[in-house]
Amino acid sequence: LGLAIRRMRLFVPRGVAAAVVVPCVRPIAFIRPGAPALLAPLQRLAVAPPNEARAIVPRFLFSGPGRRSERGAAVAGAYTAMATPSGGDRLDLAVLLGACVHLARRAGRIIKEVRVDSNLGAYNKKAEGDTRDAATMAPAEVLTIADTRAQDAIVSSLRAMFPGVRIVGEEDESEPPPSKEAITALEEVAPLPASIRVPEGLAESLTLADTCLWIDPLDGTIEFVRGNLHNVAVLIGVAVRDRPIAGVVHQPFVGGDAGTVTYGAVGVGVFGDLSPPSADAPADFTVAMEPSFVGKPEIREGIAELSKEAKQNVSQGCGQNLLKLLRGETSVFLQAPGSSRWDICAGEALLMAVGGKVTDLDGSAYIYKQGEPSYINANGLIAARTEVLHSRVAPFFGSGDQARKKAKVEGS
Repeated sequence: LGLAIRRMRLFVPRGVAAAVVVPCVRPIAFIRPGAPALLAPLQRLAVAPPNEARAIVPRFLFSGPGRRSERGAAVAGAYTAMATPSGGDRLDLAVLLGACVHLARRAGRIIKEVRVDSNLGAYNKKAEGDTRDAATMAPAEVLTIADTRAQDAIVSSLRAMFPGVRIVGEEDESEPPPSKEAITALEEVAPLPASIRVPEGLAESLTLADTCLWIDPLDGTIEFVRGNLHNVAVLIGVAVRDRPIAGVVHQPFVGGDAGTVTYGAVGVGVFGDLSPPSADAPADFTVAMEPSFVGKPEIREGIAELSKEAKQNVSQGCGQNLLKLLRGETSVFLQAPGSSRWDICAGEALLMAVGGKVTDLDGSAYIYKQGEPSYINANGLIAARTEVLHSRVAPFFGSGDQARKKAKVEGS
């Protein structure tokens, strides 16, 4: 391919060459997926829209004889040009989402490494000198080495790939010190399948000013400490203008050595390692809750009024509970106040992509605004697989008792 391109360069104008090279390169995406660093930009080039391809090919392929030492820089430059196709101000959602998938998997590998080493370094991040066994602490109190290492790997790499991008991470929102984890370069990221198309309106809205990434590097830390590893997840959500539009959820201990990743965006769809990655709500009405919510009298009363035959699915971890909704294992997920925006951003985006709905217990949407005094979901959570299910459930768990008494639910 390289020889053919070099020969073509001698006789064909660059504009024409670009149009010819793109279909020639396209088969590479199917012949050798996941090849070394040089192949990844070629794969992105193969599936890029024609207008982007024509702008990229001259920089990437026609660098002139005797300049092989600059080939790596040309690859990186071309790939970065695709990531920010509008003069550095606008982000390419497909490239951004691909990077988040790659980094979520990498964070999962770090988490598994820490678990194998058996040196979790768990402590109470809210109370210095707490000598209690970490397994007995409240979920929001516990921090481990895996949390900090995973966030370091994700955040440092995202900042290198997308300079100027805004990030809110659970463990530290401020500018981090120099990374202790190796930084992943954008050209190392394999592209997403060519079938994933981003609507024009959504693509236009993804500016650096309006986009913020919400990261929980290890959702379910208390479950990680207790050994309930199937409840652990890596969460990376993308919010635009303070609302979720895309998300990645990776379960490092589910689905074999590589774990299981699920990703998607509103208006684009949901994809991942499972096929299919989503399913309809179960036939039997099933309520998912975390253990702290089960014993509350108002919750027991609400469920009883809602449906005498409602089933309960109790487990810890916001990310994996939102995945259960997405996969049709539960109908709704109820959560007490206490989780944070980084716990729900990715999951809310995935649910919205398939027609689900997430609000607080009073039915109001949460706003994902960087710089707020608190990111706590102070009024709890109602997440439902469909908007119809949400409208059925919401009147029974809001703060207004009159709404509950007046609610008429068919079949309750």
